[in-house]
This record gives sequence, C-alpha cells and structure tokens, in this order.
Amino acid sequence: MWTLTGAAAAVVLTAGGYEVFLRVQARSARAARPGLAGYMALVNKHQPVGTAEGEPDAAEALSEALSLMQAQDGWTWRNADLKTAAGNRIHPDWTLLTSPEREEDSWETADKDLRPAREALAWQMLDKYREAGIFDKLRIAARRKRAVRPLALPSGAPLYSTVFDNWYDLVAARACAARSRAAVDAGDRAEFFDALESGLAIARIDRHQLWMIDRLNADAIEQAMLERIAHMLMQRPSAEWVDGVQEVMDRQRSQLGASTIFAGERLMMLDTSAWLFGEAGNVRLGRFSPEVRRLYGGVVNTKLGTFGANEREIEAMYNDADAAAAQERWERTPLPMALTRSRGLAMVDGLHGSFGRALQSMDQIELHRRGVSVMMALERWRLQRGLHGSAYPQTLADLVPEFLDRVPLDPWSGRALCYRSTAEGKSYLLYSVGQDGKDDGGIAAKYRYSALGGVPQKSACDFVINGSGGGE
Repeated sequence: MWTLTGAAAAVVLTAGGYEVFLRVQARSARAARPGLAGYMALVNKHQPVGTAEGEPDAAEALSEALSLMQAQDGWTWRNADLKTAAGNRIHPDWTLLTSPEREEDSWETADKDLRPAREALAWQMLDKYREAGIFDKLRIAARRKRAVRPLALPSGAPLYSTVFDNWYDLVAARACAARSRAAVDAGDRAEFFDALESGLAIARIDRHQLWMIDRLNADAIEQAMLERIAHMLMQRPSAEWVDGVQEVMDRQRSQLGASTIFAGERLMMLDTSAWLFGEAGNVRLGRFSPEVRRLYGGVVNTKLGTFGANEREIEAMYNDADAAAAQERWERTPLPMALTRSRGLAMVDGLHGSFGRALQSMDQIELHRRGVSVMMALERWRLQRGLHGSAYPQTLADLVPEFLDRVPLDPWSGRALCYRSTAEGKSYLLYSVGQDGKDDGGIAAKYRYSALGGVPQKSACDFVINGSGGGE
C-alpha cells in the first residue's frame, strides 16, 4: 500500500511540475512574440532612406488600382461566362500580347476560335483599364517611394494569418508587360516608359513587404519587365530609348539586398512558435495535442520539443538560409544541405517556406539584371562607337570601363557571361551556361528556363539572354 501511495504521489508531483513548466514556458513565449507590431516595425525599417510614416504610400495607390482592375474584370468577363463555340472559357491571355510568336498550345489548336478570342479580350481589357483610370493609379504608385501595405490581425492570432493574397499584382504586371510590347511595336517611347515604370513599381512595392510570397511575386514581375527591356534593346533603339530606360530602372530600383530575402519568414516562424507555445493547452500533449495536429492538418510524426528548442533551431535555420543567399549560385549547390536536413522538430521542419524556390528565383532575377546591364552597354557602344551605329564590340571586355565598370559574372559559372559577336559585328549572342555549368555554344533550350534548373535537361543547352540574338 505504501508503494502504491508513493508512486501515486510521484505521478502527482511529476504532473504538477510539468504544469508549472508549461505555464512558465507559456509566459516566456508570449513575451517573445513579435506579433503584427514587430512585423510592421521590420517593414518600416527597410523602407527607402528619406521616407517617413504618414507620407503618401505607393501600396495604397496600388491597392486602389487593383480594386478597379478586379471590378473591370468582373463586369467584363469573370461574371459573364464567356466561351467559344467549342465551350472553352475565354479570358484575357496576356502572353499573346507579350509573345505573339509563341507556339499554339494543344487546346488552342483544337479550338481555332480560342486564341483569337483570348487575344481580343486582352486588348479590350487594356482599353477598359485605361478608361477606368487604372494606369493613372499605377503612375501615382510609381511616383511614391514609401511602400507599406496595411495589415490587420485578429487579436491573439499568429502572423501567418496575415499573409496577403497578392495574385492580382501579377495580373496588373502582365497588363503592363503587354502595354510595353505594344509600345515597342508602335514606336511609342512615352507609352513604353510609362508601362515599364508601372510594372517595375509593382515589383518594388511587393519586394518591400518582406514576405517570401511577396518576394517571389516581385522577382517574377521584375523578370517580366526586364524581358520587355531586352526585347526593346534587340530592336537597336536610339539613345533616347536607352537613356530613358536607365532613368526608369534607377527610379524603381529597390535597395533591399540578399540579407532581407528571408527576414519576413524568419519573423513569421518565430511568431508562430511563440503563439503555439504561448498557451499551455496548445502543447500539453506534445505532438499529439489537438492544436498541433490542427496546425499541421493531420498526424505529426516528429517531436514537438520545447519553445526554447524551437526558437534556437528557427534562428539557426534562417542563419543558414541567409548564408546561402549571400553566396553566388556557382558557390553553392541549388539547395545547401544545411537547408534540407531535418532539425528534429515538427514545427521547424514542417512550416518553413521553400528555400530552394526562393534561392532559384533570386538567382534568375540576378542573371536577368546582369544580362540587361550588358545589353544596355552594348547598345551604348553601338550608338557611340559602332560603324554607322550598327556594329557591336568583339568582346565584353571592350565595354570596360567606359560602358561597364566590369564584365558581370554568370551566376551559374562564376565566369564572365558568354558573348559572341555575330554577322560581322552586326549582331551578338549573350548567354549563361545554365545549370550544367558548361558552355554549349549558346544553344537555346526548347523550354527556355529549363536551362537554369527545375526541369531536367535532355540535351546540351544554355540560357540565351538576348533571345534570337541582337534583333535578328
């Protein structure tokens, strides 16, 4: 009887100690939560120098533009259930305006009315956006430097509840890209600059919100606009075009570097951990706790750990991510081992964002920036030194130091971007060696971006930066 009583007492004491630990841990976690105030402080900290709270905000003007755009789409086609005679849904296909030369997809071949209908609707929507003042709103957003999207968070809710659905930012950017292509074809320099600046402004605004989804959006939008610049440069433009593009890029350039790529995600993970452990009942049964299983959407197979252990592993993981982002693509594997290994804690392993996708996106946009900088320098060379304004230099080294401070490195090789003057100097080929690190002579991949990773290469290929090669 004494043995049973002692064992029961031990259980009671142990259980009581565990409850005390849970309450102490919960207090520490609640005190450590950055919350919405912490996130907004982080965003404000990374605003452009010279901006201040209370001044006109670019994110506000963008939000107004997107609201008008959604309304126009709703009235014109989203709620109209437009279809071809074959029953295929009609929506604006912006790629038909930016890349009219692209091959038909299988469903377009099967329905001869689909492609023309989607292209016509895209042109119609550009006119409607202009009439509704949407491009005017985007112009206002581009003039404003401060870009802080207001967010609301229910009392006590974790930061991940605030992640913003910014899909329509991409829609607006595609419309800007379409305007840019049409302006080049029409020789309308002012329209090109206006559309380009609006698109780059959307990218800048998204980049300053610091969530990873915003960063990925910003990269995709900036990449699309840099593609439009490359297309324009391939037409052998006048100095007015080249100088104007440089001014637009300078105005819309974000000063945020690689160190901020994961800043928002780190804060969100720390807040989520502190929120979860901030209530003893959330974690009383460890990984078997109902709140933990709800957070994960099912069974959790890895231990939950303590708040302190989770906090340390989150910091260590994002320190590793920051270190990877500070490296050039050629200096690291696509996804360093430090970012793929299990941390042994369910929340840390299961809830962080996609490091591989973020790094790949960062590498691609850096390649495009370097490529466009070289193409701009090549056009300046052609205009100032080329025979009758038509010749390009024999090597990129000829551009240094008058037109380039130095020849940019290929992020995939660590060597200079590949360049070859062609057609007796009247054209050129500019390319990256791509994911295999080998110079394949500028052979373009059938699916262009497969040369940079994500899709296995079936044959030797490179990533050609200037498309068909200097306007040919």
